[in-house]
Amino acid sequence: MASTNYYDQIALGYDRLHRGEQRGKFRKFVTLSGCKLGPTSMLLDVGCGSGVACEFYKSPVVFGIDPSGGLLERSPAHVVKGGGEALPYKDSLFELVISVTALQNFTDPILGLEEMLRVGQSKFVITILKRGKDTEKLQRVRDHIAKRFVIDKEIDDQHDFIYVLTRKN
Repeated sequence: MASTNYYDQIALGYDRLHRGEQRGKFRKFVTLSGCKLGPTSMLLDVGCGSGVACEFYKSPVVFGIDPSGGLLERSPAHVVKGGGEALPYKDSLFELVISVTALQNFTDPILGLEEMLRVGQSKFVITILKRGKDTEKLQRVRDHIAKRFVIDKEIDDQHDFIYVLTRKN
């Protein structure tokens, strides 16, 4: 994942800058996705930042991965420092894998999507920032999602495309 230094630099003020917007995205997709998790379910948040997922998924075990050590220090999730292109988890470990506004920071977002598929069992929620600089990259990511996942819902939100997905058989 790129931009690690930027997020480490703004870690102390990250929540003030972005938490409200991130909460809004979580509120929307948690409500629309219907992804209810049991008390022993495991969730992975790829690009977890400061751990907003923990506010919305309190009962399952929440794991997070992010390249910014500064943001991870603020997260209540079980966190690992790293990128989404090489997830250090076993195959099919997580009932739900989410990635909220992180793919634009991946060096190789297609590899990141494949890694999410590898570690996820069946449910995925991925948001993609609309205003990314590389519109060609954005289209490749959207095409890959359509090719590799069943799109249960696609929400055209103000700043993001929100995808509620399941694994293709």
